[in-house]
Amino acid sequence: MNSRQVIFKNWREMYDALSNGKDLYNPNIGKYVFLYNENGALCTYDLNKKQAMNVAKEANGDTWSSVLGTGGYILDVMTLSKEESLQPSYDFCKENYEKGGWVCI
Repeated sequence: MNSRQVIFKNWREMYDALSNGKDLYNPNIGKYVFLYNENGALCTYDLNKKQAMNVAKEANGDTWSSVLGTGGYILDVMTLSKEESLQPSYDFCKENYEKGGWVCI
């Protein structure tokens, strides 16, 4: 895995990194997260370290999301308001930005 560890000052910094195309993985909690759609919704996968190594190998330098199939969790709700639809994505970042171990994939 070619990656570098990142530390976020707040949840918004984490969300901004993701919404700008950075994919993140945290081996400590087994979460991979990336930008899912142009509306700004995120998607997560539960991947232990062994699974992550296999995905990284299969991706061969491409994004992990390009080789992952079904099984992810899209952090989005169908509403008329973009801000409301992104609340699950914001909540994920609020709950996880302080957890140590995030690496940029």
